[in-house]
This record gives sequence, C-alpha cells and structure tokens, in this order.
Amino acid sequence: MTTCILDASVVSQRFVPDTYSTNARALFKRLPDGDQFVIPEFCYDSVYIVMGQTLNLPLITAEGVTVKPITDFV
Repeated sequence: MTTCILDASVVSQRFVPDTYSTNARALFKRLPDGDQFVIPEFCYDSVYIVMGQTLNLPLITAEGVTVKPITDFV
C-alpha cells in the first residue's frame, strides 16, 4: 500500500474537464486498490512541499501522470 499527497487539482480534473483531465483519469486507473491519499483543500504549493517533507511522502500533481519526489521541489 502506498500513501502520498495528492494535489487537489488532480481530483478536480478527474471529474471536471480541464487541461490535464486525461492525465488525471489515467493516474487513477493505474493506481492499485488500497492506496491512501492525503488531499488537502486548495492551498499554496508551499504547503504541499512542507507537508511532503514533514510526512516524508511523495507528491502527485496534475501536470502529468508522474509521481514527483519531494526533492523535485526543494
């Protein structure tokens, strides 16, 4: 089982058509059952970065289907 921080825009784009909706749908299709997500309400990127560093969890953004390690943001 994986736990990660999921940018709220990924969830939004999963259900509301937008630029990265195709990527968001593809991401949800490839994730195994049982994964856990922390999905903060809409907030600044810095909050996600600090949260990822503090919890030592990866970030997933709507920019693509890739999982970004926290080191990409530091």
